Amino acid sequence: MGMYVVSTKPVRNPPALLYNLLGWSTLIRYLNQWGVNTNEFSEFNEGERISADTCRNVAAAIEANYKKLLKADRKWLRGHAKVWRRMARAGGCEQW
Repeated sequence: MGMYVVSTKPVRNPPALLYNLLGWSTLIRYLNQWGVNTNEFSEFNEGERISADTCRNVAAAIEANYKKLLKADRKWLRGHAKVWRRMARAGGCEQW
């Protein structure tokens, strides 16, 4: 089980990410440490939305703090900022 985060708009090759439970909770923990509002993030995968603004904030936070992360976390988060930016351009995302 995990969290599948996918663009809200049906587009060709939709931007999406799949987090296992540890990855999802680790991402949220980092975002909270970095001052990103995570109120839109859910513990349940029922299609709840994350706004485009929040997607942009997530991308910016990952980019700004990437080099400060533990090596193991840098490895699995590589490329995620780019996908969060694509989801922002697509109008946000849903959590499944």
